[in-house]
Amino acid sequence: MPIVTYALSGLTAMAYEVLWTRILTPTIGTFVYAFAAVLALYFLGIGSGSLAYPAVAKLIPNKKLLLGLCQLILGGGALGSVYLASNQVALPKIALVIGMIVPATLAMGLTFPAAVALLPNKNQAGWIVGLTYFGNTLGSVAGGFLASFGLIPLLGSSQGIILMALINLGLAAILIPQVGLKLVTLGLVGLSVWLVGWKRQSVYPNETQWRVNWAREKKFDFVFAEDEVASVFGYKDPTQNDQNLFIDGVPTTNKVGETKLMAHLPVLLHPNPKRVLVIAFGMGTTFRSSLSYGLETDAVELVPSVPPLMRLFYGDAAQVLDNPQGKVIINDGRNYIFLTDKRYDIVTIDPPPPFNAAGTTVLYSQEFYQDIAKKLNPGGIVSQWMWFGSRQDDIAMATKSFLRVFPYVWAFQSPRGEGGMFLEGSFSPIDIASASLKPQLENPRAEADLRETYTDLSLTDLRKLVVADRQRLWEWVDQSLPVTDDYPRTEYFLLRHAFKQSPSLTGAKVAELFNF
Repeated sequence: MPIVTYALSGLTAMAYEVLWTRILTPTIGTFVYAFAAVLALYFLGIGSGSLAYPAVAKLIPNKKLLLGLCQLILGGGALGSVYLASNQVALPKIALVIGMIVPATLAMGLTFPAAVALLPNKNQAGWIVGLTYFGNTLGSVAGGFLASFGLIPLLGSSQGIILMALINLGLAAILIPQVGLKLVTLGLVGLSVWLVGWKRQSVYPNETQWRVNWAREKKFDFVFAEDEVASVFGYKDPTQNDQNLFIDGVPTTNKVGETKLMAHLPVLLHPNPKRVLVIAFGMGTTFRSSLSYGLETDAVELVPSVPPLMRLFYGDAAQVLDNPQGKVIINDGRNYIFLTDKRYDIVTIDPPPPFNAAGTTVLYSQEFYQDIAKKLNPGGIVSQWMWFGSRQDDIAMATKSFLRVFPYVWAFQSPRGEGGMFLEGSFSPIDIASASLKPQLENPRAEADLRETYTDLSLTDLRKLVVADRQRLWEWVDQSLPVTDDYPRTEYFLLRHAFKQSPSLTGAKVAELFNF
């Protein structure tokens, strides 16, 4: 029984780590430091529990009872974490995180020595401890897989925690001999069963509950979904053009013209494009605009729940998604570029915000652009959107990476001034002067697509949005360090942001920098 208990404890412990991270992300953010803090608290709790075992064992000499109490505290702590996450508890963020993680992880730390103490054949301690730890390792591997690919997609993060708590409480009910404690444990088991079968929204994390209730009160159309990669929430005001997509609690995109320009600008600049790759699907706007030219278009999206939400934002989404010239690929953009055998004429990149989010650096790094270069057809163009809601020094570093790869680069700015800057890079000269003469501009569908947002702008007007050539851009970023795989500077920003001030890049600042 001790080996089985510790193996199942490994399963639930790893599942909790995955599930806690998921439900805490909207609160603590998507920065690498937030994830590191959660992991540090997790290990701190486990380590402290192990160190406390000798003192606890003296207080509770009944070893079987102690192991049962560990499972009771672990399961009860997990249930408590769902309560803290799903209710408006007036706690600072750090107190909320500590309250959710530390009690249960202390019990995790106590479980290993408590389980070993129950094993027979103390003269074969090495073999016994190794077998116990082997069982725990197998359980941990299974727990991470189960949480990511089973519990989250099928039940949701919060109900996944409750189901895992049911395992710990079930073990506690078996191990605890005292009638009173057993009744308490069985009561918590019953509560867990009831909560797992209850409506999913009742145990949503508080921020998700707030958004769902807000959208419902406003009579907005909305969708909330969870998958093995992220939690997504999208809403649409049927009466106005108010639409937004949130991924892991972060406002990721809305229906803005800039996401159309990511398709239109490189098509304007390319001599004769045939195949387009869109990295990051979002609402599907760039994918849709590219298809308006009749171009073969692939879109790569990491989060499986995102592409289906296009039906919420566009009335013709079913037609767009079923277009035989379009294909949506669920994959990591960086991995897809590395593994695909396809060659493209245009590649557009729109990394998810915020600019400094964990993992986003791989879509701004010099090596990523070098990998893309290997997948371009002759004359191919890479289009990178640099959003203005980011610090100037961060954007300069990412721009430096882009310029170090592509010898021909032009920068364009959104017509509304504050929508960001588009870098268009190639290994062949980009002829701005003849951009208005391209045959692909004689396309009524593409013109209509652009005018959905920019009513007074035509395709031939897009060349007027240019703000800088490669030389002017290089003068701006000359003293900046590039973003590389070995030095993901925009992702590890804490000290630089703390000790070095840099304003956000704005349209006015771009006009000042490039004097246009």
